[in-house]
Order: sequence, then structure tokens, then C-alpha cells
Amino acid sequence: MRDSRDSAEEMAARTVREIQALLQTDEQWTQWVDTGFNWWPHWFEQRVRFEPSWLSRGIQVSRVVVETIVARNPGRPLPDELLDLMVNVPGNGERSALTGSWHPYAIVPAMSALIQRDGLVRLRSSVIVHDETEDWLRKVIAFAAVEQLGAASCGAITYKNGFSLELANSVHPTSGARANPDEMVNAAVIRSEQLLQATGSSKWTDLDEFRTTAEQLTERGLVATTDEGVGDHRGLTFEAPTGPNPGFAIEGKNSSLVQVFTNVIHARLGAGLLIILRPFATRLSNAPASHLSAMEANLAECGDSADMWSLGSWGGTGAGLAYVSFLPDALYRRGGLVLMCWNAATRAVWFDKVFGVPEPKKRWSVH
Repeated sequence: MRDSRDSAEEMAARTVREIQALLQTDEQWTQWVDTGFNWWPHWFEQRVRFEPSWLSRGIQVSRVVVETIVARNPGRPLPDELLDLMVNVPGNGERSALTGSWHPYAIVPAMSALIQRDGLVRLRSSVIVHDETEDWLRKVIAFAAVEQLGAASCGAITYKNGFSLELANSVHPTSGARANPDEMVNAAVIRSEQLLQATGSSKWTDLDEFRTTAEQLTERGLVATTDEGVGDHRGLTFEAPTGPNPGFAIEGKNSSLVQVFTNVIHARLGAGLLIILRPFATRLSNAPASHLSAMEANLAECGDSADMWSLGSWGGTGAGLAYVSFLPDALYRRGGLVLMCWNAATRAVWFDKVFGVPEPKKRWSVH
């Protein structure tokens, strides 16, 4: 019998192979490596990898990462204004956080973070797979891979003309440069144009699921409340105790805030589920996070083995910093809501450890 480590890495490797099959990459434009593959859908390169497994809460898990290389490193920090195209973090009194279709430049993605690292600027998404999440998250990361293709193609003018970046024109090591885009790139762009006109309510609106999720969060020490809204609108809010005096706002203590909305029509992906995390550590004047940029927060996630997925991006700066993630209707699965909420809570504690309080006392548990 194979041990759980082998099983976790096999699941991740299987996810990588299925992403390749979904993308229908031509052998001429694909390069396999030990932990995944690279392929050239047009002028840019996309990389899909799985990572060595590790023990998380008693089970072996593995991470699958998708990156699309879009620009050369300009030799200077990228401006946070570039992330404003990806994440328009709403104020406390607002209910929408759309990506930049109303901006004069092209639209950029909602399921990826923009990373400046190792001489390159890249879009990055990741998930953690194990027995309980493999099927759904395999679909989610495959969708993110396709979304990155459209984002890289649509965003080229933005990167080049809007922010004076040198596009990362890349060539296959043996086949050379690809003159015409892969059909999957064209499909991603066309679908984005169709969804730009999308209206209507999200599939993520099952009232019983929202109530059950709130109950599950509260049972584990994260006090949650639902906004049952009007018609198909649903909302959910909960606090993750973090900071030097972890607890809840009603107790006069410290917590990070997570808000969930379904009444948002994403400019690129249509209707779906929006989750916003506002970490407490950004409000500590003596903590590094009080002056942290979104670009720095995105980069920090790359080098950390924390048990969380990266299906979104940090936006804002300092006290206004927030993590925004959006899952379109195409990725709806019953039970997905509570998984996304746990992921947001995990990120809140990770952020606190890295940028706020070294060892916060948790009053909640996912066990």
C-alpha cells in the first residue's frame, strides 16, 4: 500500500496532467519537467507545477501552482496602481469590488495575484489538494489557468503602454516563437467579452448553505452572521480572532474581518462569490503591515508553505489593505462556501504571524 505522502503527490501530479489535457496543449509548444510542464500559448509562457507534499492537520497535502509570465522585471518596484486594475477594494460602506473593466486600460484577472520575482512579472494562482478537495479544486485551478491566458493577452497593452513594462516575449526551446495564439487563448478572450455583458444573480445563493456555513464557523469559534438579503442576494460576515488581544469586536478585542457577497457582477467573469479579508495587523501602528503594500503581501505568499490557496490578490495599502477573491458561477459547488471561508480565516492568521503578532493566541480551530 502506498503511503499518504505518495498519494498526495500523485493527486497533485494528476491535477497537473488534467490541466494539460483541459488546455489541450500541442506537443510542439509543450515542455514537460519533473514536477509539471511549461507551454507557450502565444508570446508568453505558462508554467504548471506541483510541490512536494507536507503534513497539514494530520493529512498529507500538496500544492498545485499556475503561473503565467507577462513582463520582464523593470528593475523597480511595480506601482500599487497596477494592482488597482486587479482589485478595487471597496470602502466599509460599499458592497462591490470589481476588477478594472471600467479603467481606460485592459482588464486583468480576479483569480490571480501579480507577482514581481526572479526578474519576471507573473500572474500566480495556487490550490492545495488532498482527498476531500481534489475534484473541486482541480476544476478551480484549471479554470484559473484558462483565466490567466485571457488576462495575459488582454492585459498586454496595459503592461506595455500603461506601465512601461517590457513584455516577456518567450520562445519554446526547440519550436521557437509562436506567431499565432493558441485556440484556448482566443476562447478565453471571447468568453471574457461575452461575460462582460453578464447580468443576473449568482448560483452561490443557497440560503440553507449560508446558514449551515455560519453555524459551522460559529461552532469552531468564529462568530458568523448571515445577511439573507432580498431576493437572491446573500451575505455572510465573520471575525477571525487575531492581533495582540485576540477576540471579537463586541468584546473590545482584536479580530480580522471577512465579508462574503453574492450581489456582485464581476466585469470579467460575470456573477459569482466575492470574499474580502481585512486583516487586523494593518491597524497596528508598530507592525510591519501598517505600511505594507499589496505587492509586498502578494510576494510574501509565494515563499510560505501556509495551508492556504491563492485564488485572488491583495489590494490597497497599509490600513486599507485587503485580500479579494472571486469565484464565478462556473465554479459553484455545494460545500465550496465553507471551504473558501476557512481559507480566508487561515490567511488572516498567517498574515498576523508574518506581519503582525509573532504568535497570536487562537480561539478557534478548523479541527
